[in-house]
Amino acid sequence: MAAYFRILRPVNLVIVTLTQGLLFFIIHSAYQHADVHPILDGPLITLFIICTLCLAASANVINDILDIDIDLHNNRKNIVGSLISRNQAYLYYSLITLVGLILAAYIGVRIGRPGLILIYPAVVAVLYLYSKSFKGTPLLGNIVVAAFCAFVPGILWYGELNALYLLKKQDLIGYEIITYLLSGFVIFSFMTNLVRELVKDIEDYPGDKIHGIKTYPVAYGITRARVFALFNMMMTLLIVVFWWYMGRDLYSGSRVHSLAIVPLIFPPLVIINHLTKIPDLIRVRLASYWLKVYMVIGLLILLILA
Repeated sequence: MAAYFRILRPVNLVIVTLTQGLLFFIIHSAYQHADVHPILDGPLITLFIICTLCLAASANVINDILDIDIDLHNNRKNIVGSLISRNQAYLYYSLITLVGLILAAYIGVRIGRPGLILIYPAVVAVLYLYSKSFKGTPLLGNIVVAAFCAFVPGILWYGELNALYLLKKQDLIGYEIITYLLSGFVIFSFMTNLVRELVKDIEDYPGDKIHGIKTYPVAYGITRARVFALFNMMMTLLIVVFWWYMGRDLYSGSRVHSLAIVPLIFPPLVIINHLTKIPDLIRVRLASYWLKVYMVIGLLILLILA
């Protein structure tokens, strides 16, 4: 039974839960000040988060199913084939996907957004294709994963559009702050995860090369992959600084906003330093570790500025 839990990658699911839970808290706090009723409220919030978790969990399961041989060469433990058979894993994947689809349909009908019913299977299909083939296409696989990570906060925007429109009419400043925070975090999620996926591909280079998985490092070499990861990390730093600068008017005179620039720029500088030392494997792992730290810092900054 423990194997069925571990294959879901619970740490990643906790991060998804915290991200959406925190964003719900921030959005609903703004609603309360403007006396706006949220679209997703009460049990619907829980069901919405579970629906997103089903997407993430099913993606983790299908990825492990299709990565058995590659993980073996990259010295990574794969539960499929050792603790869970391939057939059992496929059944597990199907059940999780079905539960998520039912929840998406229910939520879509309840809030009057049938588009959610179409979005769910579309995302499932893209994530399946990622594990099946996109992963072996230079950069495309990285973009798909980064886009899904941006989707986690972005889908809340879609679900709450009507309430956000009312917020704009009743409290323009509150609406602008929510838009500023949400848009910034969506872009932040995409960019940081894009760099992290590139770093992971560099780390997985030996196994990917043996199995003909044409990731960016396999197709163009580790040196070019390192340079590309460095470029994207520098772009992330510039975007974050620009985002912080654009918020000065919204937080005029706020010491908290002024000080927020320090934790926003320090980790990228550390990551850039480690990226310059690649292909040293220790540096690769340190860069990956600091990218995770930076993502957590991004969440905390979001909470502090809300």
